[in-house]
Amino acid sequence: EPLDQERREFLMRAFEDYAAMTEDPVKSMRKHLEVIKNPASSKEACVAALEEIAFHAEDIDEANDLYLMGGLQVCCAYIKHHDPELQSLACEVIASAVQNNEKIVQFASDTFVLSDLLKLVDSAQHESVRVKSLLAVSCE
Repeated sequence: EPLDQERREFLMRAFEDYAAMTEDPVKSMRKHLEVIKNPASSKEACVAALEEIAFHAEDIDEANDLYLMGGLQVCCAYIKHHDPELQSLACEVIASAVQNNEKIVQFASDTFVLSDLLKLVDSAQHESVRVKSLLAVSCE
């Protein structure tokens, strides 16, 4: 039985409301990358941005998008950051992205990210950095 006009309008509004509530993951990652690329961003803003990027990187397609937009390189720079919380979160992003993802494992090997992570496993002062860097290495 065909939908009556009232029911059709209700369903269209519901779909529009749902679409408005869901953010495109690529747009979200771009927004968060802008935060961590901006030297004026607060630590709290960078922490929140890296947490969101790590969440997106858990999905293999979104991890590939992150790589293709150059975002993985931006996150990798935080491995050498002086703040251990930001270092730890950068390692988490990498760990999430490399899981079962040969393209990103190859990137990590080609760009010396793997050697940087191994150095952190051996010499990081903070336990959270050592643990997250070990996680990233073990996922490769």
